[in-house]
Amino acid sequence: MAVLRKTWELLPDRYREVALTVAGLLVVLIFTQLLPSATSAGRGLPTALLFQALITGIVNALTAAALVLVYRTTRILNFAQTAIGAGGAVLCFDLLNLDGAPFLLALPLGLLTGAALGAAFDLIFGRRFLNSPRLVLTVLTIVSAGFLGSTGQSLIDNLPIFPPAALRTIDQQQGSYSLGSLLPFPNWHFTIGDLLVPFGFPEIFGGVAAIVALAALIGFLRYTRLGVALRAVSENTERAALLGISVGLLSTIVWTIAGLLSALSLTLTGFMGKPSAAFGYAPALLLPAFAAAVLGRFRSLGVAAAAAIGISEATAAVVKLQPDAEPLISLALLIITAAGLLLQGRRQARSDEGITSAWAATEELRPVPKEMLALTPLRITRWGLVAAAAAALIAYPFISDTGQTFLMAVIFLNAIIGLSLVVLTGWAGQVSLGQFGFAAIGAVLAAALAQRWGITFWVAVPVASLVTAGIAILIGLPALRIPGLYLAVATFAFAIAVHDVLFSEKFFGWLLPTTGLTRPQLFLIDFDDERAMYFLCAIALAVSILAVVNLRRGRFGRVIIGVRENEANASSVAIPVLRVKLAAFGLAGLLAGFAGAIFAFQQRTLTADSFSGTASIQAFVQVVIGGISSVWGPVLGSGYVNGINFVLSGTPEIATVLVSVAPLLLLYMAPGGLLSLFAKIRDAALRIIAQRNQLIVPSLFADMDPEALHLRLIPLAAPVPGSGTQAAHRKYRMWTSRLALKVTGASAEQQALTAALEGEPAG
Repeated sequence: MAVLRKTWELLPDRYREVALTVAGLLVVLIFTQLLPSATSAGRGLPTALLFQALITGIVNALTAAALVLVYRTTRILNFAQTAIGAGGAVLCFDLLNLDGAPFLLALPLGLLTGAALGAAFDLIFGRRFLNSPRLVLTVLTIVSAGFLGSTGQSLIDNLPIFPPAALRTIDQQQGSYSLGSLLPFPNWHFTIGDLLVPFGFPEIFGGVAAIVALAALIGFLRYTRLGVALRAVSENTERAALLGISVGLLSTIVWTIAGLLSALSLTLTGFMGKPSAAFGYAPALLLPAFAAAVLGRFRSLGVAAAAAIGISEATAAVVKLQPDAEPLISLALLIITAAGLLLQGRRQARSDEGITSAWAATEELRPVPKEMLALTPLRITRWGLVAAAAAALIAYPFISDTGQTFLMAVIFLNAIIGLSLVVLTGWAGQVSLGQFGFAAIGAVLAAALAQRWGITFWVAVPVASLVTAGIAILIGLPALRIPGLYLAVATFAFAIAVHDVLFSEKFFGWLLPTTGLTRPQLFLIDFDDERAMYFLCAIALAVSILAVVNLRRGRFGRVIIGVRENEANASSVAIPVLRVKLAAFGLAGLLAGFAGAIFAFQQRTLTADSFSGTASIQAFVQVVIGGISSVWGPVLGSGYVNGINFVLSGTPEIATVLVSVAPLLLLYMAPGGLLSLFAKIRDAALRIIAQRNQLIVPSLFADMDPEALHLRLIPLAAPVPGSGTQAAHRKYRMWTSRLALKVTGASAEQQALTAALEGEPAG
């Protein structure tokens, strides 16, 4: 075995990639031929469905290739890959269906739109954050995906060249129509094998177009000057820049190609199925594409394309032959992704070295300097703000209606899930897009303990939270071998797998609650009342914030920050790095499970839609909007997003713009989120206060020499009685001046007295 392992390691990368590709395709082929059918006595997938899955896999390979291309050149995980292409696909669909435009006009316009959206992202955000941590740009792709999947699609859908929405059918509004009759050769069909599945122009054109696009991409990278330059940039960006290669221009070209490939992939998907499959995030396309890119180690386009085909074939076999096991597809993608990332973590390219440290969180919100805490006005202001906030929280449920009280409780619980991201991402530097997966586990466990085993709420919630923490530690064991960059993909796959498998009646029907959940009671307090439940959620958030703040101020917080900044230095001073990271996973899982357990009773029921993979991404975006490095960031982010959606529920168009566009503008100006804006305003005010009180506060004047700072202090002497404005007020009062007395006809004695007073020296 040792000889085989050494021989394998000595093989060149190209031969190993070929061997892995062939082995993977053989496994998929055997799987599709030997899997028994649940509805018949046969085995294996019919030839027609094999052909259909082959075409689907080739089309999905375009998205996987685009992910590999973007990552190799920019080190960014592009979660907006499908959303960027969706803009061009929607334009093509609308031109064909709503305007009756010819195919040869609609398709090129759609592809050009996708390419333009990709280039626009790089020009707007890529150039702006060229030297920023990769976390910033990756988060921007997540936020951009939400914008392009909602507002962007709506803008294209409502262009003046298309008929108004009121004149469209429901199928046209939802994208549930078929485009087969609008494409060339609508009456030409053929079948393969005994299964009478009709195929036609969409399948042939889709397969040929995808193969041609992949071949053109490989040829471009291998045989053109720009392709060679792109390969050089992917190996070493700094060295390529020193050699005179325009890294910014090449980045724009890469994003343009990625947008073009994505638009082609989603357009072909809509041609072969329905346009709705290409709307929004399109997670059914994004997750398999990520899994294929992972198997290609984010380096090999050929391996990624072969993996996309294999995943498509295996998925089709399970869906057709074992439909009850369909939820296991996402679990299999999670296993494939995690295994591929573990192998990827062992062998990194030179350009991947140090990438984990580049994903460290943004700067933390600094506390008020100790030198200023003793100032009486500042101390009074701080306690006054705390008292006002407490009074507002107490009064809120009494001045708002039931719906607003219910929403505020949800905001509190979302903020607790956000706190788990502060611990895991803000402190430990581990990017997680799967926190709602842990929340789902906590919710299901607490509901099962309360309803199926009759355990009281006050015991079920802590037990479910602790069990979730243990599961998070188990998941953290393999995750610790995955660099922070790739962990985002693994946790995204985890969130989707939990959503699909945990809420499946076939696999966990014995654990899921059968009826609605009953809210708890405590002595004379009935939490079935929305006000009481509001205060329970508020207390849960306060306890969570207090615990997290104390941990951050203690040794645990200092140690985990030290491990994030430099693991080697931490190990050299006998800090157990593995245990510290596992503790971060456990604490994050504890907080998420705690919030999910309370959420189940607050909602009185459990639904899978509340814990979708999209919800995990939105939670991450909310925390980044508020500020991922501080405990107050989740509160601000959750309040902003949920509050706008509720207040503007009657005008969803405006709410969508504020939720999707405003965060883009915010992150463009202040990547640190709302807290960074607050910190700038607060520090500006503190500088003025420090100067007026003759205080030297180096933390507020980091760019200034402390000795030179003395020259900028504003001396304020005590006022002299009768001087300054007091003297001016007495000397130049209109009705007591000599001129005024003459005009009003005052006596000579009054005029003489006034002249004597005006002649007195000041003071």
